[in-house]
Amino acid sequence: PAFRVAVGVAGGATVLLATRLGMPTSTTHALTGALLGVALVTSGAQHAWGPLQQKFLLPLLVSPLLALVATGLIFSLVRGAKPRPAPTGDRCLCVAAPGALALGEDCMAIAGADSSLVVDEVAVCERTLGTGAVLMRESRALRSMHFLSAGSVCFARAVNDTPKIAALLIVAGVAGTEWKLGLIAAAMAVGGVLASRRVAETMSRQITPLNPAEGLTANAVTAALVIGASRIGVPVSTTHVSVGSVFGIGVVTRQARWKTIVKILLAWITTLPLAAAIGALVFWSATRYFS
Repeated sequence: PAFRVAVGVAGGATVLLATRLGMPTSTTHALTGALLGVALVTSGAQHAWGPLQQKFLLPLLVSPLLALVATGLIFSLVRGAKPRPAPTGDRCLCVAAPGALALGEDCMAIAGADSSLVVDEVAVCERTLGTGAVLMRESRALRSMHFLSAGSVCFARAVNDTPKIAALLIVAGVAGTEWKLGLIAAAMAVGGVLASRRVAETMSRQITPLNPAEGLTANAVTAALVIGASRIGVPVSTTHVSVGSVFGIGVVTRQARWKTIVKILLAWITTLPLAAAIGALVFWSATRYFS
């Protein structure tokens, strides 16, 4: 019992403290530190360090760097291929008759036998084709895709993080897979509703300004990397990967706020030793006074 209590308390306390300070830190990182702290007390650190280093610490170090590079490259390509901004501020996808293709200066069209799909400025399409021809506005499509991409990050986090937390419940003897998954899902949902605002503020606004297209790119890279890591059984931090992706956007747009980035990096560096210290203290106390 002392082992699971120490790991759970140390990991939870470390993440709660970081959340209170608005710093996005890693549950995986905190659990790794807690395991190392317990190993130090039980004189098993020399046996635990090798597996922890290879299976946890290395992915935690590499994954945000990979996310930063991948997001920076992909967003640079997307931004370079995207047409210049519409003077009116928005474009749309419209349906036009074959004879009504030549609309604006940057008009793009795919001609068909009876009708054509046209991408042009909203004002031009509405003036030339009528408001009924507008199928979808670019801004609305980006917002919708951004929302869906955020859902994909939630799914990716559940795929990678649930087994780590479920392992503690297995050790604790909680019966039934359904109960384990249900408890974890409920705890994540309640924690997100009650305590996510400060971390969300840091992620969305304080690292770098983000528009829907930039957020979509960062989310897509985050989800792809985390799900890919899950497929090969590598435990990574969704937090580290998503922060790395947002870093990448800030580097490309040259709007990265380095003061915030340094604070986050310091929080990451502090996470493991803090969790290890709490884990060691809780385990020592539990075995000394409650055994």
